[in-house]
Amino acid sequence: MRRAARVASAIRRARAALAFLAALAAVGFGPGGAARAQITAFPEVPELLVSLDPPEAATEGGWLYGQIVLKAQLVSKHPFEALDFDLPLPEGVQKVEVMRPRTRRTGAYAGEGYVFETVVALFPTRSGVLEFPPARAAGVSSPEDSDREIAFDARGPAFRVSVAGAHPSMDGEWWMVSPRVEVEEIWSKPVEEIRVGDIVRRTVVATVHGATGHRVAVPDHRRTLAVRIADAVTEVRTEITARGAIGKVARSWDLKFERGGVVYVAPVVVPYWNPVRRERETVAAPGRRLEPLPADREALVGALMAEARAAHDGRRAVAAAVGALVAVPLLALALFLAWRLAPTRADRLLARRCAAGGPGDLYRAALEWSAAAGVALPGRGGAGGESPGAPRSAFGRLERAIFAAGRAGAGPATAAPAGREVARELARLSRRARVRRCRDYLHMCWIAIAGPVRRL
Repeated sequence: MRRAARVASAIRRARAALAFLAALAAVGFGPGGAARAQITAFPEVPELLVSLDPPEAATEGGWLYGQIVLKAQLVSKHPFEALDFDLPLPEGVQKVEVMRPRTRRTGAYAGEGYVFETVVALFPTRSGVLEFPPARAAGVSSPEDSDREIAFDARGPAFRVSVAGAHPSMDGEWWMVSPRVEVEEIWSKPVEEIRVGDIVRRTVVATVHGATGHRVAVPDHRRTLAVRIADAVTEVRTEITARGAIGKVARSWDLKFERGGVVYVAPVVVPYWNPVRRERETVAAPGRRLEPLPADREALVGALMAEARAAHDGRRAVAAAVGALVAVPLLALALFLAWRLAPTRADRLLARRCAAGGPGDLYRAALEWSAAAGVALPGRGGAGGESPGAPRSAFGRLERAIFAAGRAGAGPATAAPAGREVARELARLSRRARVRRCRDYLHMCWIAIAGPVRRL
């Protein structure tokens, strides 16, 4: 029993020690943190800790466009009731927010407390001296188990960083500062399966720690014999991590292998300045010595046929689309004209009434049709009026026959026209009137689009 108790006690102490170390590392006070400081307890009165990463930036200086991570932490035993935080930055730096300002509760072997923290990555845009003013945090904290308030006004240290310009050893090369650069290459086809005439895409990805994407040197591919190289795609992006910015550039080339035998593919070299070693370094996707396989004739013919078929289908699809674009409006216009030229309901009713009945019935049906269709009857002052000496229309003959018979008191002096003839004539008048109205409407639309006609 005693042995089990001792084991349990040892396990509890180990867990407490691990929790203490984890908490210290979480707030940046442990051996791996940027602050390089140790605390034994959360303070009663909040304390402001400000640090730079790399730590030697304040003593040994930095480099143009080299990353400097500024970390500010306000540590307190009690929660913050009010807080005003100011982190002034010097001029001549580009700021990238790594961690937004936040407050969190954390625990350690020495107890529990609260940490307000923020992290920014700074990139000097000019050489010279950068003066970092002291950060300031003022406010009120209050113990959770009492109404007591603790006012505080904490200030951090000031920093002076000397920024060096581009080193002469990088003359003529893109100035890029990073402690670590990684290069990875990707081939769209296994290199051992490349054949003569193949077009293979080679992609090189450069990952630069401590730099933004627009400051990453874009890889370049040298030309070699028997390999035709064409630029394809270049992608640039920036990732934000707890250690700062990571820039990535992925550049692709299409390589066409024009002959067999031994072919050399050049390496892709990325030069950079290492601020830790203070020297120029390079990383590269290695060059390759290849022997492309003979061309696969059947596959080449199949590919050419597929390409020709795709081109033919594409042209046919384009032709069909153009034809549809032309045919649809024409069809719509044809249907509209057919609808406008088709007999109306009034025309059909007139034809039925004219099929049977005497001259008087025909005349009354024509008058009712004129009122319903809005078309003037021939010889009655409308558009269809007759000129003197012209052959009389069917309706004119009908009107003359009716009124001549009324004056004579006997049968009509002129034979009345057939009802179908009258109906056809009036339907033609109606159709002409509708076409004229449609033409006027289209003319108005054209004037609205193109503007009125002006004659000089």
